[in-house]
Amino acid sequence: MYAPWCGHCKKMAGEWAKLGDAYAGVDGLDVAQIDCTADANKSFCTESGTKGFPTVVLFKGDAVQAKHKGPRTATAFAEWLQGQGAPAPAGAEAAKGAEEL
Repeated sequence: MYAPWCGHCKKMAGEWAKLGDAYAGVDGLDVAQIDCTADANKSFCTESGTKGFPTVVLFKGDAVQAKHKGPRTATAFAEWLQGQGAPAPAGAEAAKGAEEL
């Protein structure tokens, strides 16, 4: 969850992109970003407990499973996801990307 004007969100964008690239081939796990300033997303962001930006949330189905409170690096995000039961990035290219995280 982010806001386009948020400096912390802008700083984190590159790390988030690395995470998305590393998990691109993993079934059942989508790395996404939601602009909470967009009218269509405001109620979703509020209902999921977003109070500040960036907010990193893991959903299972329609429910919040966990919120990330650690460092905002691709490595930290990947470790957090795996700690929540998510698989490691799949494939040789993803593994290479994970090493670079």
